[in-house]
Amino acid sequence: MKMKKKMIGAIVCGGVLLLYFGVILTLVFLAVLFQEEIPLPFAFFLLILLSIPFLGILISLISRIREIKSGEEEEAKKY
Repeated sequence: MKMKKKMIGAIVCGGVLLLYFGVILTLVFLAVLFQEEIPLPFAFFLLILLSIPFLGILISLISRIREIKSGEEEEAKKY
């Protein structure tokens, strides 16, 4: 039961952050797509720069889920 609560908390928190950064990335992509005044190299740089936190959160969420499933946290409480 406790593992399920931790898993739900991690997924909700990570999901909200991924949704937030996903919306930002989508808005920037649409702005670049429909406005021709933005230089293309700057647009790519901006998209790459904004995708770094998105990927970091995704990797962190995956590692947290693995940690919860393996019971690593419960093992550490013994010491």
